This record gives sequence, C-alpha cells and structure tokens, in this order.
Amino acid sequence: MKTKLTFIVITFIFFTIALTGQNTTRFNCDIVIDGSTINYPFTGGINSPQLNKMDLNNDGLEDLIVFDRLGDKLSVFINNKGEYVFSPEYENIFPKIEYWMLLVDYNNDGLKDLFKSSGSSDIEVWKAVAINDKIHFEKYKNPYFPKDVLSRKKNSGNGYFKIENLQSDIPAIVDIDKDGDLDILSFSDGISLKLYKNICVENNISLDSFKYIWTNNCWGRFEEDNFSSEIHLSTNPYRCASQAMMFQRHAGSTTLLLDMDDDGDFDALIGDIAYDSLMYLKNGGDSNNAWMTEIERGFPSYDTPIALKSFIAAAYIDLDFDGIKDLVLTPNEDYDYENHPQNIDNIYFYKNTNTNSKPNFKFVKKDFLVDKMLDLGGNIYPTFTDVNADGLMDIVVGTGPKVSFENITPSKLYYFKNTGTKTTPKFELEDSNYLNLKKISSESELSYFTPSFGDLDGDGDNDLIIGNHKGTLIYLENKAGKGKPYSFESPILNYKNINVESFSAPNIFDHNNDGLGDLIIGVGANFHDDQKNLGAVVYFENTGSTDSADFNSDALQKPNNSFYGELDYNEDFSYTSFATISTYQDDKNNLLFTGFKSGGINIYNDFIGHRYDKLTPYIEKYGDIDIGNKSAPAVADIDHDGYLEILIGTDRGGFEFWNTDIKIHDGVSTNEPNLKSRFEVYPNPAKEYIYIKTDLGNIKDIKYKLTNIWGQTVKSGNLCQVNNKIDVNVLKEGIYLLTLSSDGKNYSEKIIKQKN
Repeated sequence: MKTKLTFIVITFIFFTIALTGQNTTRFNCDIVIDGSTINYPFTGGINSPQLNKMDLNNDGLEDLIVFDRLGDKLSVFINNKGEYVFSPEYENIFPKIEYWMLLVDYNNDGLKDLFKSSGSSDIEVWKAVAINDKIHFEKYKNPYFPKDVLSRKKNSGNGYFKIENLQSDIPAIVDIDKDGDLDILSFSDGISLKLYKNICVENNISLDSFKYIWTNNCWGRFEEDNFSSEIHLSTNPYRCASQAMMFQRHAGSTTLLLDMDDDGDFDALIGDIAYDSLMYLKNGGDSNNAWMTEIERGFPSYDTPIALKSFIAAAYIDLDFDGIKDLVLTPNEDYDYENHPQNIDNIYFYKNTNTNSKPNFKFVKKDFLVDKMLDLGGNIYPTFTDVNADGLMDIVVGTGPKVSFENITPSKLYYFKNTGTKTTPKFELEDSNYLNLKKISSESELSYFTPSFGDLDGDGDNDLIIGNHKGTLIYLENKAGKGKPYSFESPILNYKNINVESFSAPNIFDHNNDGLGDLIIGVGANFHDDQKNLGAVVYFENTGSTDSADFNSDALQKPNNSFYGELDYNEDFSYTSFATISTYQDDKNNLLFTGFKSGGINIYNDFIGHRYDKLTPYIEKYGDIDIGNKSAPAVADIDHDGYLEILIGTDRGGFEFWNTDIKIHDGVSTNEPNLKSRFEVYPNPAKEYIYIKTDLGNIKDIKYKLTNIWGQTVKSGNLCQVNNKIDVNVLKEGIYLLTLSSDGKNYSEKIIKQKN
C-alpha cells in the first residue's frame, strides 16, 4: 500500500513540477587534462569577465563574483577558508545582469549593494538586505524620476534627468569628495569624465536614498582623443584640455579610481576600446579639484606589461586572501566576428606587495581562475559518441578560434575519452586535434566547427558531419563497420554542395525511417533573408541508398524543408548560429533538443514523421537553464541511471553539465526494476526522516547517496538488510536525488524535503 501511495505522491509532485519548472540539477564528473583533474570543469568558461567581491553566505569572508559580459553570465566562487569553490547555487541571488555590474556599499550597512546597467545607458541600484542570514537584492525605487534608475537634478529649474553611462562602459562609483556618500563618474559623451555628485549628506538625507547633481563636465581636466588612443592633459587645473576639433567620440571606456600615492586624492586607471594597454593618470590636484598632470602608458610599466588585445577593464580587489587589494585586468569586449575577442589568458593578476593606500603591483599570472577551469577558448559545440567502441560514451567537441594576445589558433575538434565506468563517467583529453581538423580550418579558412555523428549511409556505423561558419558541411565517412572503433576516410569539403550560408550546425537523424541518416541544420542570421524566407532550422532528406548517401542541395525543393518545424530562433541579427540541435531516440521517446542565442533549451517530442508540420515545444526553456548565450546541447544517459543528462557548450569556451528528470525507456536501464522491486521509500515528501524498507535477497553491498540540486552529496552510506532510516531533518527544503547502487546497477528517485 505504501509503495502505491508513494508512487501516487511522486507522480503528483512531478506533474506539478512539469507545470511549474523541471527538476534540473548539476551533473558532476572528473575531467582530466594532461594528467591533472580540472577543479572547475563545468563553469562554462570565461571570456570578458568583470570581478567583484562580497560576502554572500554571511561567514565574514568575501566571496568572488565573476560576471562575463559575453553572454551576460554570472558565476559565484565561495571563499572556503582561503580557497575559491565554484558555487552556482548562489547565482539566483542576483537579478539579471547585462553589460556591467559593480558591488559597492552605498548606505554603510556593511552589505555591498549592486549597481548595474539598465537599458542602453541607465544605471539601476539593487540594495542588499540580509533576511534570515541570507542575502537578497531589492530594487531601489527612485522617488524623483518616472523610471527606477539613478537620476540627477536639472541644473536650473525643476525636474530630473537620468544619469547616463553607456552600456559599453564601466563607470567609477566612489566617494570622490570623501563626505560619506557615493558619487558617480562616467564617460557619458565618450570624451571626458562627468562627475555626478551625491548631496545626501549635505542635505541630511538618509544614505538609503540618492540625490545627485551634475557638478563637473571634465573631472580631472583631461580628454580622450577623438581619433587615436592619446589622452590630452590640461595645463590649467581649472580648465578642461581642449582639442582642435570636437566631435562625439566612440563609446567604450572603463574607469577605476584609486589613490596610488597615498596623498588623499584619487588617481585614475583608464581603459578604452581603442587601447591595447592601460593608462595611469596621476592626480596633481586634490580631492576637491582633480587635475591629472602625468600619464603612464602600459601600466604597470615597472613590471610585466599587460597583454590583452584591447578594451581593458581594471578591478581593485583582494584576490589572494591576505587582506590587501590586488589589481585585476581583464578584457571588456563583446563578441565581434571580424575582430575576435581574446578568449584565453584573459585574467591578469597583479599582487599588491605594499598597502591598500599606496599599492605596488607585481605580476603573478595571466590566467587566474581560468587555469582551474575547462576553457577551450570560445564557441563550444559538444556531442556524445562512442569513439573507441568500448560501450562508454565519449565527448567530441568542436570549437571556434582560440584567441590569445599573440595569435589565433584555428578551430578544431577535441576528443575526451571516457575512462570511467558505466555508472561513474570520467573524461580524459585523448586528442586536442582530433582527425587533424585544425589543418582544414587553417587551409580552408573554416571556423566554428559543429560536429554530429550518425549513420548517414545506412551501413551500421557512425559517420561524421561538421558544420562551420560559412554554412557548408565537411563529411568524413566511417569505414570501420558496426561496433568497431571509428576509422574515417579523408574529409570531403563542401559536401553535396549544401550551403546554408552562415553558421551551419548539423545533426544526423533518420527522420523518415528509411534506414538512412537525414540532416537537420541549425543556421545563422544570414540565411533569414526576404528572398528565401527561411527559418532557424533547415531539413535535407537523404535520397540515396545503403552505402551511398545523397542529397539535393536546394533547401527549397521537397523533400527538403527550408523552414523545418517552423522553428524560428531569430531573436536578433548576429553572426552566430541561432539554433544548435541534438536528438535522442529509444523505444518510446523521440526527442529533439534545440539550443539558441539567448541560452535556453527547448525540447520537442514525437517529431519523426512531422517534417513539414509546425512543431510546438513539449517543454520550453527546459528547467530554466540559462548558460548565457548560444547554448549547444548534447544529450545521453551518461551514468546509466535511467535519466538523460545534458552537456551544454557555451560561447564562453566551456560546458555546463546538467541532470534531468527525462526518463529513458531502452535497454540501457533494464537493471532498474531489479533494484526498485526490492525496496520502498517513504514518506515522500519527507520532513525529518526517509525510511527505506529493503528485501535484498542475494544482493549485497548496496550503497545510497543523497545529492542536492547542485549535484553535491549531502548524505551517503550503506543499506542494511531490512530497514533503513536516513535523517534529513537538517537539510534545507527542496528537491534531492536518492541513488542506490550495487554491482554497476543503479536506481534513482527524486525526494522532496519539506520544511519542518
């Protein structure tokens, strides 16, 4: 009776979850490169990071918050007694961030508050509050302005204007006059720093509010040049530097103010989209009248110079837990197809060997934090396949160019061999230039490789199709035969003259059940013009025969379909592919997974036989997964627990790996009923204890593991022969995964922990 009741409860719970959001947890396994296990294998990578620090878990230690403006992705690393630990469970504390963010305590309550971009040039503030020892952010409501963004009083008359900071820029938010409230400096005209003075203290207004006036149109009396990377200084402490011709300069500046020489006023570190170095401006004035009198180019010129391609952002935070703030330099670029942003060696760490009030910086490394990540550069497209025919799924990854300061490494394929077991996968980098695709990328000027394995010619083994940024296909026929390690023929470029013109992301799947692999291809923006009226996914039917695949290259002629499923992910026009595709099939499921520009995953079921029909998502934005921009999913039951996992490539150079509650129904999980029939779990939901009643028979040594939604183990142990009791009283309310395992067999069940 209990088993039946438990089943009903679980069914109800998961039906509710299906309506309100799916149960997704982080999947964790070891990734090994050159013999070393990667500390943070599934952060998704880093390209254009902004680093801030704040105590998020109320332990008195400041944690590291990394916001990557490429994809608008935020990652959290908790300070665990002097070691950074990737902690994605803290990401949802923050509101959605775009372009830039700064954490500064504006009301002197000991909690850092969030200043962030809003729209094209607005500034939002989110106040940090602690509720039951947990940090929350509440949006500041502006009583003076129609929008809840920072504003300043008009210089004459009544009314307010918004304070502007261009979305490309990072402003300075500091107490410039040291009166106790925070002022703002911004390159709102692209030429000079404008000072917006906070007059809360002068007017006896609570620091929980803001009241700004515009007091200085040229703080520091310097100007950036209209046409070069020069900075013009003024010879007069009361007059702005002047240029012969005055034009609105391009946007793109970053500002860090700090007192470099302990003289009581702020000096400036300026980065700019036109600079490949950092400018240090010495303040020869004072805190009331800043006057920049000296320039040091390529700061810090007295130590190892910075080597970032352009648009450098600087942060002044304590990176190494010694209580002294260090200098961090990073690129602040968005994606640009023609001028690739630097995507490796992109967090420069300069240790402060002196004091906070008079720093001296010494170079430590150029890959801080990134050296502990799985980061292959940018634009990652993974797929699961069994390369060596050992029964374990391996990972093959296509990449975009890897860009350092000195050179650009062409796109290529990486092969990660699964050296674990069926239930505990472990991936080791076997080949960093699999099938020598790097040579093709270089010689043919093809980039952004998107691989797909499948039986294209109906001979029983998996062939390989690779997309690229030009929209064509590369084909490698597998001659090994069914069940044997892959052995590919020489690559064929421009396969069958198929060309979707921009960023092809192919998938091989038999859509019409004729035994031959067909192609569905996610495409880029250039394939969405008025003349062709094409969608985000194009279908090409294999019209060949066994051992001889063939295709008509014209997407507009049936049996092809230029607007497959009427799937249109044309969110805005850009160079990268709008749709990446993964498919899964077993004896009950036919599932199509699509990733798209805004970073989510859509799932479509029963799509076979509906090549010309409109497809409606079975699940839209599955699990509210958001990896930033341009999600590229690959799916498999990688640990043989009876549920699919999703490995998602990002444009930031790495992966995110997720469990799902999508149950599979093929032979992979035939072991599951043998275990399930021998125990019952109750109550579920549970408040204090979970009971596991067992009938093990001849089965011995069954282990249990209880993991939270982030994949972290919170309870583990062995089951006894009859009755077992697991104390969950101290666990937080939420969803957990109970996994039982014995002799390579597994059964998993979702457990709901209710509040006591």
